[in-house]
Amino acid sequence: SSNVVGDAISGVTFSLIKDTSVSGPIAVTVSKDSSAVKAKIQSFLTAFNDLRSYVSANTKYDPVSKTRGALMGEMAVNTVSQGLVSLIGNAVAGLTGTYTSLSRVGITIQKDGSLAMNATKMDAAMAADYQGVVDLFSKNLTTATEGVAYKIQAKIDEWISPAGGAIATRKSGLSDTIRRLSAQMAEKESAVAVYERALKDRYSRMEMLVSRLRNQAGALNSLARW
Repeated sequence: SSNVVGDAISGVTFSLIKDTSVSGPIAVTVSKDSSAVKAKIQSFLTAFNDLRSYVSANTKYDPVSKTRGALMGEMAVNTVSQGLVSLIGNAVAGLTGTYTSLSRVGITIQKDGSLAMNATKMDAAMAADYQGVVDLFSKNLTTATEGVAYKIQAKIDEWISPAGGAIATRKSGLSDTIRRLSAQMAEKESAVAVYERALKDRYSRMEMLVSRLRNQAGALNSLARW
């Protein structure tokens, strides 16, 4: 019914493009695409490093300009940073093979907190135990073990969840603070406007009083000369 066959071999999809009209079996070779897997792992590391750089740039204090980063001292950011470092650095529970942590496959944390991959070690790990490397990152549906990337994705979903997530809750709190301060500012501005009008009225009356006093002084001077 379709030129796409996905249930002939588990995990393999065939796209049938023409009738070969040959007798006998057709040889099909299925091999692991290690390069594609390594490229995805590198994308994961790049995304982590981008986030690390953003957090570092926005949480530091510049002694030259004496300015604080916009996120300096922000607890929600600290929660995310520490949570990611913990997931990256710890071994994956439930894995029984050789590759139970990122360091085992050549991924290490640098001095600046970024992640780097040793391509030679990664290639060797995939050649030795391809499924073990896959399990280190993803969720194995058979054993139910959850790899690093899967755990991070789940944690991110938890952090940004609108229902009680750390970041969503903090954003909501900041929004409430902004609304409260805006209301206070409006109230103060209204009070200042009332006070300003009162001062202007008082000033106007003082001007009138000064004018009358001058007129009275002028009249007294004229009377004195007379």
